[in-house]
Amino acid sequence: MLFSELQKQESDLEAYLRFPVKIYVVRAEEQYGEQWQRFVKNDRRLIDQIYQELDRKEVYSELSEHFVDLLRAERGGGNTNLADEFEAMGVKSVGIHVWRRLNPLLKKAADRMKKEGIDPKRFFG
Repeated sequence: MLFSELQKQESDLEAYLRFPVKIYVVRAEEQYGEQWQRFVKNDRRLIDQIYQELDRKEVYSELSEHFVDLLRAERGGGNTNLADEFEAMGVKSVGIHVWRRLNPLLKKAADRMKKEGIDPKRFFG
């Protein structure tokens, strides 16, 4: 029974992880063990919120990449109408909105990590 519960918790955590994040999580588990497990268990809702905002940030990043592609493509032809229209749609304001929502969540996660005895600088720089 205990083993199956541990497997379930592990598979639940795996569902959250993306490849770059997984490297940090493995390091955190190795270094912080029980402290990390408590953080993940107690702050699951916060982690969910961070992942939702990271998904939004990913969309913003893709929009930004397309904008840069438009600028490069139009630079050669001397016509930047499409890039100008794209910028007028407020791509930068999307990024500002995303970061305004994400930064407080990351700060809250850092505070909760400190409470568990985890050094958040290892994750946030």
